[in-house]
Amino acid sequence: MPRTRSMSPARRRPSRTDRAAVASPPPPAADNRTLLSPPKDDGVESDQAEPPTTAVFLASLPFMAFSVFWVLEEWAPHLVAGGDTAAATAVAIMAVVVMSIYKAVQDLGHTPSLLAVFLCVSVFTAACDLVITGHLVGLWRFGAFYLNHGEKYFNSAYGVACLGWDGVFHMGIQGVLAYRALTEADLNPWGLVWGGSIIFSMMPLLVGSAATGKFSDGVELSTAMNAPYVAIPVALAYQLFRPASYNPARGRKRRSTSTELDSVTIGIGCVAAASHCVLVLLHTVQIMSVLGSKASIATWWLTEVEPVLKQPDGTNAILIGVVQYFFYAVPLHCAAAWEWFCRLGLRRPGPLGNAADWSALLLGFYLQGMWIQTVMATVEYSGPGKLVFTPRTPAILVGSLSVGMAAMQMVAFLQWDATR
Repeated sequence: MPRTRSMSPARRRPSRTDRAAVASPPPPAADNRTLLSPPKDDGVESDQAEPPTTAVFLASLPFMAFSVFWVLEEWAPHLVAGGDTAAATAVAIMAVVVMSIYKAVQDLGHTPSLLAVFLCVSVFTAACDLVITGHLVGLWRFGAFYLNHGEKYFNSAYGVACLGWDGVFHMGIQGVLAYRALTEADLNPWGLVWGGSIIFSMMPLLVGSAATGKFSDGVELSTAMNAPYVAIPVALAYQLFRPASYNPARGRKRRSTSTELDSVTIGIGCVAAASHCVLVLLHTVQIMSVLGSKASIATWWLTEVEPVLKQPDGTNAILIGVVQYFFYAVPLHCAAAWEWFCRLGLRRPGPLGNAADWSALLLGFYLQGMWIQTVMATVEYSGPGKLVFTPRTPAILVGSLSVGMAAMQMVAFLQWDATR
């Protein structure tokens, strides 16, 4: 009887290469995390605190700030009686606060990354600014020692605007970002909005108010406590920027810009591009006005629209802010307008790439800068509790429309990324 050949595939002896492949496991994937990065979820169960517990911890930080000011005013005024003494007290308190927050984050079961701890500490410091703002507007007497022996330039209309913004907007968004960092959630786009607001605020504060102007002869050591806010928001913004070819909606690289565009998309893109051009013209007129141009449009703008550009409070915060808009925002607006031309006219991505991230950063610029300009244009400050509000419609319109256009620009690019 003839033998039948088996239909199963022939077995062969494994080669030396096969045995080496089995014996050697694949190399682990590279870990691109940094000290600023919140820890990634690796599938291992952790003993992290429940979200309500984390939220309660973050909500307790403003109460801690109020308690510190109350204790210093009521029980230990000798610790803030002079410039050097107040500076040493502030440094000691901040050291205790940082260590306490670091330990609390660990006890809650979270990884105390630099980003998470920094955001938690920022919630505390923003609450301190809210306390000082309350003193400036006459709600209470807590915080007077800081204006007398600390950052004296905050005893101005600029201080009311800057500290009020930090104590309300920054404290709120920093609390949200701290919660998301501790719970390992995505920080975009609001992390970039916050980064833009902080980055924009530093030069008017340090150069326009501390280093120059009428308060520059009394700068104390406490000004140096702003140093972390110069570097860390820049590092965070750099880390949060996605690659130019990354689609946040689908989590993959975009192949190309589709040639099929509906009328709504084209209309939104044209309006967004036009708004970028409008803001370029606005900042050109503003810098001409603040630098004393004799051109008729600059003179009219300075007299009728934004008299605040004359800087009546004695600081140079407005000057530095307008210069930042012209040298930082104007090039980005030009690039964004060209980006829309490439996407709508040439049907291909432009050179700006991740335009949504840049627009989020710019929105932070406008939220901070236009708030400062609008408050300083409408509030006359002559001392703690001595404020006179004078509604100036042109200045309010300029600030509101600028922020509105910046928000629309961010939404337009985010919508484009979500649908392409």
